[in-house]
Formats: sequence, C-alpha cells, structure tokens
Amino acid sequence: MDKDIVSGTVVSISPPETMRIATASGVVRVVFVDHATLWKDAEVSITAFDRREEVVAEGMWTGDAFTASALITLYRPIATHVARVQGHDLLTAEGTVVRFVAQTRRHRGDSLEPVSVSDFQRGDRIVALGRRDVATETFVIIRVYDD
Repeated sequence: MDKDIVSGTVVSISPPETMRIATASGVVRVVFVDHATLWKDAEVSITAFDRREEVVAEGMWTGDAFTASALITLYRPIATHVARVQGHDLLTAEGTVVRFVAQTRRHRGDSLEPVSVSDFQRGDRIVALGRRDVATETFVIIRVYDD
C-alpha cells in the first residue's frame, strides 16, 4: 500500500490522537492510528510536540482528514563554525544558539558515540543534523558528523 506524506507546522494538538498541521495547501486535520510512531529525538507521545514545530506525517487520506501511522519532527542539516561556548550551548558564527540533548550522538565510522558541548571550542567546524526548538528558539542537535 502506498503512503502519503503531509509536512508543515503544528497549529494545534488535541490529545490523544489529533493534530492540526498548516501545510502549503492549508490546514490539515491529522488523526493518528492506534500505536502510531511519534518521534522527536526518541519515541514520544503527542504531547511532546509544540505549536509552530515543523513536522512530517506519513499515512493516507481518509475523507477530509489525514490518517497517520507516523510523525517525526523535521530535522535539518547545519554546517558552521563555533563562535563561542556558552555554558551548555554553542553560539555559531551566524548567531544561532545550538543545544545538545541526552540523545545527541557523533557518527564515528559505523558507531554512534555520546558527544556534548564540552567537546567543542571556538573556531571548531560543526556539521550536524538537528531541529528547531520553538519553545527555546534554539537549534537542537541530534547527530554530529565528522567533517
């Protein structure tokens, strides 16, 4: 069975199973099936998502609603230099505040290793995959890659 994709920004959340997502085509009502996979750095419940968060849902259209079996926060690449280390955060050359979480890992060959802010200093290049945290207006890193 073919699956469809809906991507956009969370407008509202109605636990335990409904979310409204603003897409380029308008607002879509997304209803999650029982045992849907919801992912934001790890498997989570619907309440872990925030309004204005960018997400991608996988599922199928059922009438005017989208029935989803999976939802993931949208991850984006970042490649920059560290301008400053500020406590638990990094400030990039472009002025973006970058935060590491418990699930942040560095790819080393075929393995994943824990990595933290203390592994970086001013001038270091950082190539990573992360997400925008709308609550704190930071960029949360989930994976760091060797350049």
